[in-house]
Amino acid sequence: MGIFMAKIPERKDDIDRMLTELNFNRTKILAGILFLVNLLLLYSDYVNKVHGLWILPNGYKSLFYSHVVLGLGTMLAIFVSYLIKSYFGNEINWFHRLYINVFAFFILNLAAVISGWVDQNIHGQISVYVMACFVIAIIYYQKPRITGLLYVSSFCAFMVLVSKSQNDMSIRVGHYVNASISVIIAFILSALIHKLMQSDLALRYSLEAQVTERTKELQSANNLLKQEISERKRADEKVLRLASIVESSNDGIIGMSPEGIVIDWNYAAQRILGFTQEEMIGRHIRELVSEEKYTQLGKILSELNSGKRVSLFETEILRRDSKIANVALTVSPIVNTHGNIVGYSTIVIELTEKKRLEEEIARLDRLNLVGEMDACICHEVRNPMTTVKGFLQLTRNKQDHKIKEFFDLMIMEMDRANSILSEFLSISRTKVTIFEQGNLNDIINSILPLVQADAINNEKLVTAELSNIPDLQLNVTEIRQLVLNLVRNGFEAMSTGGKLNITTFTTEKEVVLAVTDEGVGIEPHVLEKLGTPFFTTKLDGTGLGLAVCEGIISRHNARLKVETSDKGSTFYVYFNTSSADQVGIA
Repeated sequence: MGIFMAKIPERKDDIDRMLTELNFNRTKILAGILFLVNLLLLYSDYVNKVHGLWILPNGYKSLFYSHVVLGLGTMLAIFVSYLIKSYFGNEINWFHRLYINVFAFFILNLAAVISGWVDQNIHGQISVYVMACFVIAIIYYQKPRITGLLYVSSFCAFMVLVSKSQNDMSIRVGHYVNASISVIIAFILSALIHKLMQSDLALRYSLEAQVTERTKELQSANNLLKQEISERKRADEKVLRLASIVESSNDGIIGMSPEGIVIDWNYAAQRILGFTQEEMIGRHIRELVSEEKYTQLGKILSELNSGKRVSLFETEILRRDSKIANVALTVSPIVNTHGNIVGYSTIVIELTEKKRLEEEIARLDRLNLVGEMDACICHEVRNPMTTVKGFLQLTRNKQDHKIKEFFDLMIMEMDRANSILSEFLSISRTKVTIFEQGNLNDIINSILPLVQADAINNEKLVTAELSNIPDLQLNVTEIRQLVLNLVRNGFEAMSTGGKLNITTFTTEKEVVLAVTDEGVGIEPHVLEKLGTPFFTTKLDGTGLGLAVCEGIISRHNARLKVETSDKGSTFYVYFNTSSADQVGIA
């Protein structure tokens, strides 16, 4: 029996429960099948009765009663199975095992009665008992000890009944031997089937457990994958955001490999340096800087490799149009997840606008200085000059003709000095400038005869092209002075026979005054200093004319633009038409 006592696989309770559930379901099916078979047997009994076989003693009539018992037993078994199922549901307990064992006991012992008693009075065979033993062995997956008890109890009943009902000793001994062999074989078969079912269920349970465990692992892996996908999606969104920031930045951003090869080039870098992304990707950064500047950049990269994180320095880079761009570079290392430097990020800041603003601030500082000097000069110099001029005029009348010429010269120089002081006052006023509604064309027309007379005296031509323009808030006196200063500067820039044109027109939001001459143009170094007080290219100029113009333009909230070439220059004054009533203090 050692083979039947082998170690039962793990999860013994679960396997027993599954075996009990299988046996319970098979019991219901067996009861149903036997009930249907029993109906045929009862019909056979009826046929036997019709043929008069029931008159034989202890024969067919007893067989009929055994079939009735079988029918009642199977009906009861079916009814009890439904009661158990409805009461306990899917829960398997000892009621199920009791039900199975009782039904198996009923079938085996009923078969023992039929074969050991009823059939001995008819044909002397034990086939019913043998079949019952093998049916129970095949249908049920009972434990060997339970099956053994069932077989022993039915075999004992069979032996007793055969001994009483069979008088022929040889037949009786044959039944003993046949029944014994059948019981032993059925028991071994039942034990083997039970063992195989245990192993099969253990394997199935193990596989289910592995599948469940694997499913949990896959679910966990799936959750991790979803989390990784979500994190990667957030990372991709962050990359897209950063890429958008890089592309929309006003500063150029250049990515370089450790060898200095350009790998990234944003739109601002293209705007500042003129090279497109397609032109620069794959090229060496050395192509943009001179050898001296590249040596400086190389030192910066060496500092970054030694641990310094960021470096800012000003340098010069060659633009695509061969011009030099003044820029400030901020170079930072690109570090991977292992902390190794895999490249460099360079931010290119254009300094052209910064330098322009610095120059504009310096110019305004100079104008402010002039304005501060203005009050002091006017109050401290003009009063004594008036006194000196008065005494000179008084003394002049008492001198002879030759001496009077010297006094006239001194008075003329005093007047010239006074004129310079008056222009000083025009540059930066310390009083309220009153504006009134007026039209720029009317002011130009009022002074046009004076301008034309001045042009004739200088052997030059002047024309006016005045478009229909809206009224503005203007100070008529200052605008007259502005136009006269621009026109006289134009006359002085032209040679004999030159033509000067005064134009007015409108743009979307501005009224424009343009004065165009046919001179030789303005040199770049001179253009940068236009409007600076006391700066002049004229031998007898004061350098205050354009400074006065800029003061007037500023008080009118207008702006000045100069275009120049070797064919002449044009001064544009833009007046804002959307500005409200103006009252300026300078």
